[in-house]
Amino acid sequence: MEKLHQTFIKNVVAMALTVGISGVAIADSTVIGGTIYFEGEIVNTACSVQIPTSGQKVELGQYRAAALETNTYSSATPFTIQLDDCDTDVAEHASFAFKGIADADDSTVLAVNNSQGGTAATGVGIEIRDSSNTAMDITGATFGNKLALVDGTNYAQFTALYKATTGTVTAGRADSEALVYVQYE
Repeated sequence: MEKLHQTFIKNVVAMALTVGISGVAIADSTVIGGTIYFEGEIVNTACSVQIPTSGQKVELGQYRAAALETNTYSSATPFTIQLDDCDTDVAEHASFAFKGIADADDSTVLAVNNSQGGTAATGVGIEIRDSSNTAMDITGATFGNKLALVDGTNYAQFTALYKATTGTVTAGRADSEALVYVQYE
């Protein structure tokens, strides 16, 4: 009986070690791979804003601080806001407004920051222009030119450019962001 008891104990210990080792192996091979965010909105409007538009990045590129001090503006970078599934029975026109944080020295342009951490450029902001090359208001209160809608897909054209806001521009990241509002009529 003593031998049977010792064999039973050995088997229980062996099983416990096997389960413990297996548990360690599983724990070592399972990691949190990150978080996935799901965002969206159901709308009752004439069109839906295309997904890449709602979170798009407009790459303005690199410019020398001295060149901005001399020329005041960088070259313009075009970007598009795409409206899909438009129904002209609901609305015939769309107009756009932008809202962001204004530069402290020039309230007509977006303030720049360093979205990646570190030093932000100074003496410069970002101007948004409509398809007729007119600077857009960045308070969100004024909507620009009306885009005549067609059934289906529509494209609103804009440009963004750096604008010197003081006589001295210093180097650094020059990032910004703005909300875009679409008004249907």
